[in-house]
Amino acid sequence: MKKPEKYMGRQRIASFWFPATKNIERERKMTFEPAHFLYLSKCLIKKTPKECFLSESVYRTAIGRAYYAAFLEVRNYAAKNDGFISSKTGKDHKNLEIHFNRSADYSFRQIGHKLAKLKKWRTLSDYEMSPNFEIPIEKTAKRAVREATQIFSKLN
Repeated sequence: MKKPEKYMGRQRIASFWFPATKNIERERKMTFEPAHFLYLSKCLIKKTPKECFLSESVYRTAIGRAYYAAFLEVRNYAAKNDGFISSKTGKDHKNLEIHFNRSADYSFRQIGHKLAKLKKWRTLSDYEMSPNFEIPIEKTAKRAVREATQIFSKLN
């Protein structure tokens, strides 16, 4: 097997440049930031050469990562600032939607609605092989990134 190329401390895998292995090990000891999933979604949509991957798989992945970025950020915010207690199970997804939809604050209710929309798109992109998105999957992926970005903006 051919060794990965190295460039400026980064390792080439397929057509992406990742931090070299020693940096990855160092970074694993740090707390993961949900914003990194959102950044990955943006990178997948904007920077992935179309000839490298089947574009639909890129868009499906971007939708999923945008949802999880938003979900984790909302969960962390609610636990820290709003008394939300995570069950550390799949029930947290629906419980967070309910938690934010019941808020007296309109912008928090919007977060609940956006999270529900992102979850719907994530479920379609992960489980339905011919999903019936309201709009083409490329546009859905871009909307998912935009919705997740708006959630981050409202919480920070």
